[in-house]
Amino acid sequence: MDTNINNPKNESDKVLGLNRTLFLVIVALLCVLSICVGIYAQFFYKYSDADPFMLGAVANAKEEEEKDKLASSFDTIFTNQLIGQTEIGVSKIDESQALVYTSEDVVENSEGLYNINAQIPVININNDTAKSMNDDIAKTFSDEIAKIKGSTELYTVYTVDYISYVNGDLLSLAIKATHYKQGDNANQTIILKTYNYNLSKQTSVTLSDVMNAKGLTPDNVQIDINNKLKALNEKEAETGYASVVRDLNSDMYKIENTNNFLVSNESDIYIIYNYDTKLDVLVY
Repeated sequence: MDTNINNPKNESDKVLGLNRTLFLVIVALLCVLSICVGIYAQFFYKYSDADPFMLGAVANAKEEEEKDKLASSFDTIFTNQLIGQTEIGVSKIDESQALVYTSEDVVENSEGLYNINAQIPVININNDTAKSMNDDIAKTFSDEIAKIKGSTELYTVYTVDYISYVNGDLLSLAIKATHYKQGDNANQTIILKTYNYNLSKQTSVTLSDVMNAKGLTPDNVQIDINNKLKALNEKEAETGYASVVRDLNSDMYKIENTNNFLVSNESDIYIIYNYDTKLDVLVY
């Protein structure tokens, strides 16, 4: 028997043994990886049917398509309710009510004068920040009702609806009013305001805050916003019908100046630009 540990054959056997072990380890790892990918594709990757190799192109296209659908159906989300729940202890103004509820439900019709259908919410939080938001809601939406009732000049249609979401620590509320005055210069004005409140910190929330929380880079989102608005300008120019003029150099489009945004309970971020007669809605 050859016991020489330096024998070439022994060295060869040692190398082959290591190679076999390494090969078996790699095969085992590939099996585990395949199982993980299969589980992810079946239960978590929602585009697996259209994108079996999970290359991402289909997913990106599908996500953009879904965002476009959310943006186009924005008007339908105003159902006058709070969606989502929180376990965070909050000091309420009225303990018997939800965090957001309808405080004024005005449905009145005076022939020849006005038609009012307004559901106006209140943020049910006993805090100075929330109180300031409620004061603004009353000033913007409630006070208008008294003005309409006190005027006899033109027939007016006034509607107000809202939607609110709880997503973790974030309470997000959007209120939309349409104000139509009949006459020789009939016009419809859209009033939209949003209110975003951190339930744990008891402070207001900025768009940059929610972008960072979702893992989005505000600078990158800013570039995307500019590109999408540019595309809207070009599309309207092609059709020959430009309903609004979007000055892409305007400070109103900067993220730090964007106050109208809404975050759904599913973390969809709606960014809204109001031109008084129409809205641009972008979803992230």
